Amino acid sequence: MSGPGSGSARVLVIADNENDREELTTVLGSEGYIVMAEALVSDGLQRLREAVADIVLLDMASPKTTFLDVCRQIREISDVPIFLISAEEDELEVLSALEQFATDYITKPIRARELIARIRAVLRRTQDYGSSRSGVSSEEAIPDESVISVGPIEIHLMSRKVLVDGEVVELSRRDFDLLVLLASPAGRLRTREELIDRIWSDRELADTRTLDKHIRRLRTRIEPSPKNPRYLITVHGVGFRLDNR
Repeated sequence: MSGPGSGSARVLVIADNENDREELTTVLGSEGYIVMAEALVSDGLQRLREAVADIVLLDMASPKTTFLDVCRQIREISDVPIFLISAEEDELEVLSALEQFATDYITKPIRARELIARIRAVLRRTQDYGSSRSGVSSEEAIPDESVISVGPIEIHLMSRKVLVDGEVVELSRRDFDLLVLLASPAGRLRTREELIDRIWSDRELADTRTLDKHIRRLRTRIEPSPKNPRYLITVHGVGFRLDNR
């Protein structure tokens, strides 16, 4: 992947409104990004099949097409980060898409400097994730088989699949990223601040309550007794660790 600061990342823009599409193309192009712009979702999906993209910007104005539906179709093709651009009234739909598929979002009217800063943050985090296969530094690198095992938990990085005692468990995109970070390596204490900084590209979109909600949900997926966790341990006043036992 191209470095986010180099301005040479490849951005696929899918925007059904011509003015929005042209504005995004101009803003991104002025920063040196390589922009591929499409009006139709079908054309955008075909472009994603044929070309490498570092991030997808999704700006859907038509009520006939929902963010959730398009994100689901993108995920069938690629694990590329998805950045949503929405109107204020689309908040519930955007949050649902974020929970399952998307990486970040911004509301209209578009503020160019904020948009670029947020895109760079997403690309930087994704680049870090790809360089070590887990969003962690080189000393925390994952073995070549791209599978992390922690007790009965198996995390398959390439397919983004998690098994517990051999059974597949469903995780949202963000819950999966959180689990990977906690498991890289197992037993390492992660502070609340570190987890928020590493998993959420904009701290204003997350706080400790948001993190606690994701931790509780993770426990319901990986723990035999979520109220008495054996693996995902709270270190009171500090953060969390994932024990391998």
